[in-house]
Amino acid sequence: MTQIKKIQWIPVALLLVSCGSGLPTRLLTVAGLGTTTPDDSGDGGGGGEPRSFKYLKVTTQTFNGNLGEIAGADAKCAAEFPGYKALVASFGAGRFPGGADWPLAAATEYRRADGTTVIGTTLGDGMFDFGLGLLNAVTSEAVAAWTGLQLDEGSWSNHATCDLYDHVGGISHDWTAETDFYPGEQGSANSTGSGMLDTGTDATCDSTAHLYCVEQ
Repeated sequence: MTQIKKIQWIPVALLLVSCGSGLPTRLLTVAGLGTTTPDDSGDGGGGGEPRSFKYLKVTTQTFNGNLGEIAGADAKCAAEFPGYKALVASFGAGRFPGGADWPLAAATEYRRADGTTVIGTTLGDGMFDFGLGLLNAVTSEAVAAWTGLQLDEGSWSNHATCDLYDHVGGISHDWTAETDFYPGEQGSANSTGSGMLDTGTDATCDSTAHLYCVEQ
C-alpha cells in the first residue's frame, strides 16, 4: 500500500514597495493578514536607512490668536501630526530663530506632505534663506498661518504674538489674546519669499489662521 505524505504549507511574508505615489507604501501579507501603511516615519521606505529630509505641513483647522501659549500651539500640531511642533515664535517661552526650542532644524531639507516636493533647506540658524527664496511654497493655496515673526532690515525677530502681558509678574503670555485689540503676525503658505513667515501686515487676534507644523 502506497503511503501518502502530507504537504505542509508555510506562510510567506511578502514585502512590496510602491514608489508611484511619491510616499513609499509598504504592503505586508502574512498568513492571509494584510495591511497597507504610508511610510511617514524613520526610514523613508529604504528598509532601515534614515530619511534625508523632514516634513513641514499646515493644519487643516484654523484657530484664533488664543492658541494656549506655545504648549497649546504645539499640542494643536501634535493632535493632527504626532511628533510635530508649531512654527510660532514666543517672547515668554523663548522660542525664536536659532534658539534651543526653535522647531526648524539647522541645515535640513524640508518637504511638503506629499514627500516629494522640496520646500527648501535651512541654514545653520534653522531659518530658510529667503534671499534666494524657497524652491516651492509650503502649499499651493493662499492660506494664512500664525507665526509671530517679523523681518526687519534682514533680521528675524519675535514681533506680534497675540500676547497678554502680566504686569505683576512681568511675564508675556504669548498666544493667549483673542480680541481685535491685540495684533498677531501671520505668514502666507503659498509664498516662496519672506512672506511665508511675515506678510508685512499684522492681523487682529480675533481672526483665524492655520499653523505651520514641523516634524521633529
